[in-house]
Amino acid sequence: MCPSLYYQPCITLVFSQPELLVPDPLQMAMAISAVEERPHAEDVLVDIRLGQKDKLAAEVQFEGHKIKLLGASLPLPEEITQQIISATRWQGDFKEMLAAHRSQIVLSYAGKAKDGLSKMIALYKVAHALKHSGLVGVVNELAWTAHPVLDTLESERIRSYYDAIPFLLWFGYLKVPLNDELYWLVSKGHGVFNLPELAFLVGAGDEPAVLMNHLFNVFYYLLKVDGNLRAGDTLEMSRGGAFFRVNEMPDLPGLAEGQINPEVTLFLEQIPPDQKADSDF
Repeated sequence: MCPSLYYQPCITLVFSQPELLVPDPLQMAMAISAVEERPHAEDVLVDIRLGQKDKLAAEVQFEGHKIKLLGASLPLPEEITQQIISATRWQGDFKEMLAAHRSQIVLSYAGKAKDGLSKMIALYKVAHALKHSGLVGVVNELAWTAHPVLDTLESERIRSYYDAIPFLLWFGYLKVPLNDELYWLVSKGHGVFNLPELAFLVGAGDEPAVLMNHLFNVFYYLLKVDGNLRAGDTLEMSRGGAFFRVNEMPDLPGLAEGQINPEVTLFLEQIPPDQKADSDF
């Protein structure tokens, strides 16, 4: 399981085979450096402190990043596995493979970088170096999500994350029922970027895909323009002309069980356009 470091990212690589493949330090350093052709492999420090078929403890350092690796010939706890399976957007064979995984390697960020983007890319560089045919997927426990490997750990794809944050890989989007007619659509994982989670209350007349795009856009506004939104602020979305008031999450029954943490979540309430917005995006 990932340690409880809310603002430090952590991902878990899950594998189909029970035995761990102990990485070769030189090959691992070369693979990390090859993603962006920097740093030189000799400047990537890979320290395998314990390397066995059922246990792995290692540390990787490069460009001010420090990634701690902890592997075990054990699946994730059943509670975590089922939580991820129920929440992930990926369907079909991936969920079956995720449920049947046999071993794991946890990658925890412990370096000096300040921004979430560089931290996440550093983790994915290390994951790239650990990729092999037995890798089922990447679990992001803090975001309640997981994704299959596909091309997500290829060098070109990892480089693309600098220009376009992969929302559907790095963040979870949960549907939490309020009653028979309404549910909360809430993000999970923004804390890695030192930003609040965001939520919409969705009803029969709303379009979830449109609201998802608003979540992406508001995240970018928080990340690039102003990360200090407070309850009472209003926003005008230049893409789509929507207006929102920022509210604290109400303290309602059913928000517990870890799905929504009201203390770190802002509720975006759509408002009429005649209510002037404080900020445009």
